[in-house]
Amino acid sequence: MCSSDLLFGGHAYLLEGRERRRLRHTFERYVAPSVVAEILADPESARGILRGRVLEVTVLFCDLQGFTQLTRRRSEAGQSELHVRQLNQYLGAMVEVIGAHGGTVDKFIGDAVMAVFGSPVGRGPNQEAQTAVRCALAMAGRLGQLNAEWRQAAPEDFEPLANGVGLASGP
Repeated sequence: MCSSDLLFGGHAYLLEGRERRRLRHTFERYVAPSVVAEILADPESARGILRGRVLEVTVLFCDLQGFTQLTRRRSEAGQSELHVRQLNQYLGAMVEVIGAHGGTVDKFIGDAVMAVFGSPVGRGPNQEAQTAVRCALAMAGRLGQLNAEWRQAAPEDFEPLANGVGLASGP
């Protein structure tokens, strides 16, 4: 082996390592670490995911019921800080539940969360739909726990939150 082959091989190795780190950093902002590991096991597939493709997925939409009115009441009462803190706790908890069920958070729209099951890696349309239903039930359960925690911590400021969930499956 000549020195130019060694140099070329070393350069290629460094480029591949840099590409893997870039992909890992990109995906870890959106999906669970186990999904990232699966994606990175096949770098060509990962590049395909970044270019976009049509998949059979289930989309979960979840928002808080009556949140606009609650926002208005709390703003008028000077409770904006409490309101934002509660919303952040709620959204953080919902993201944890979604991640634990293998979903990918797509976006936040105010108090709403949109998540996808079956992308970037899917386990089949039926499995993803069933998992999304289990996730929706777990989200309701977690919100019940949050309401109990908030009631105990500050009963004078407590207003229970309720969420609604919608699911849609298809391409």
